[in-house]
Amino acid sequence: MGDRTTAYFTLGGKLTREAYDELLELIEQESYIQDNSFEDTDVREALVERKRFDIWIDEANYGSADPFPDFARRHGLPYHHSWASGGGYGPGGEIYDPATGETIEYAGLHDGGPCLPVTELKRMTHSEILQWIERVERPLPPLEFDF
Repeated sequence: MGDRTTAYFTLGGKLTREAYDELLELIEQESYIQDNSFEDTDVREALVERKRFDIWIDEANYGSADPFPDFARRHGLPYHHSWASGGGYGPGGEIYDPATGETIEYAGLHDGGPCLPVTELKRMTHSEILQWIERVERPLPPLEFDF
């Protein structure tokens, strides 16, 4: 058993019928998100009625949001996954962009926002820093049903 902390996961992009059905099955299988809700709506209802998939996992092992990042990658869906500090590690996150195949990993601030450690800032040019900021500030596309 590893260090436990809170993890957050948001999915964007177009869900095919196959991906939608698989995501509903994953929601059913992952009992820790059954009572997970934002705005007084459970995860399944938010997916079906509001076309949203935002979850948090209260006791995530090392901040993991498994199996949802793998699901998103298999179906070419962008996501944002972040976690709070826990045990011997600090807050952080990752943003996946299927258009480029790039995963941007970042250290996090206590409010959940991305940051660059000073050691990385010193290695980067001004242009590289601006490119990094543009990539991590780009919002996820809305979740849509492509069927």
